[in-house]
Order: sequence, then C-alpha cells, then structure tokens
Amino acid sequence: MRPRAARAGLAPQGSASAPTNTFTSTPETPHQQKVPPSMFASLLSRDSLPAESRSQWGSRAARLFAALSLALCVALATLVSSPASAQRQADAPKGTPQPQLPTINLSIKGITVRAEVANTDATRQMGMMFRTSMGKNDGMLFVFEQPGYYAMWMRDTLIPLSVAYVDAKGVIVSIHEMEPLNETPHQAAGPVIFALEMNTKWFAKNGVKAGDTIKGLEKAPKAK
Repeated sequence: MRPRAARAGLAPQGSASAPTNTFTSTPETPHQQKVPPSMFASLLSRDSLPAESRSQWGSRAARLFAALSLALCVALATLVSSPASAQRQADAPKGTPQPQLPTINLSIKGITVRAEVANTDATRQMGMMFRTSMGKNDGMLFVFEQPGYYAMWMRDTLIPLSVAYVDAKGVIVSIHEMEPLNETPHQAAGPVIFALEMNTKWFAKNGVKAGDTIKGLEKAPKAK
C-alpha cells in the first residue's frame, strides 16, 4: 500500500454361510444347499431385506451418495478455480519490494507489534508494494510530517491489509480493511500523523478498535 495524502454392497445376515457363486457336483443335504446364481442378485436387492435392514441399507446408501457428491463438488471447484487463480497470479504486477526498514516495538492491548518505520517520502510511497507476506504480529508504521486527513490505497500491493490511522496522542481514529490491488482510497476519519498497516483483520481478531491507544509511538523517528 502507498499513502495518498489528503489524497462405496451389503451382504445378507443371519445364515451360517454366506452366498457364493461357486457350485459343486456333490449332492447336498437341504441345510447345506448352496444358493443358485439367479437368487444371488435378489438377495442383495434392497426390497428382499427385512424392514430394519432396508433402513440400514438406505441410510448407508444416503451417506455414500452424500460423500460422493461432496467429493465431486470439491473436484469441480478445484478445476474451475485453479485456472482463475493462475490467471490472477499471471496478471499480478511485477516489481521489487523495498528492503526491510528499521523497526520499533509497539504495544497494542498488551500485544507486542514489530513495526517497520516508513518516515520518508520514498519509503512511504513504496510502503508494502510487491511484498507477498508479513509476520503474524509484524506491521509497517507510516510517520507523516504533520497531522492531516491522510488516505491509503492498494496499488501494486499483493496482500490484503488492515490500516489503523492514529493521532499524535497514539489514539486510533479509524480502522479500514483493504483489498489487494484495489485503488479505492481509504481515508482517515480525522486528523492523524501515523498509519499502522497490519495483516488483514488483525485489529478485529485482537479486539482492537477505534479509541484504543497504541503505545511506543514516541520511539518512532520523525518524518523527513
């Protein structure tokens, strides 16, 4: 971001031996007689099962159908989204991010944040452009020369971010969520002299809101 100033069959159960398709020429007693092939399929049909078994059969079939449907949906979604994702990556602007800047530690509701400091026009203008990741509790602090209704946009910025605009006393004036590559300006709700960029939703996930105070800003070097 850069700132813009004021800018799976079932087998039957209950018989001693399971049905088989293997036949022999040896005479058999009635209780040993094997099941002819023509009966085998009917034994496996749902309508030939007792009511309780039919219920179990139906329940298992329903679960199987649901699992297969889910797997198919996931496969289709992957096929559809993969080309789109690859296209977005191909269309992403190419550039070199600025080297890591000097850092200071800030404290927000007892959480220590390691913030790179962008306090010159060049480092503020470059900001988080072309960077592809940021540490969990890392951020970038923009220091402006004088209070103003500053605004940020996401030109050439590849990762989603949250920005908190902060006044000279360290009080958060407003917090905004920003989408990658979106050039819509996000303007402070009041005069500020700092802007702290963090990973998307960081402030919300940590219960930080407008009116809360950021400690340690006095250690930030002055704007140049």
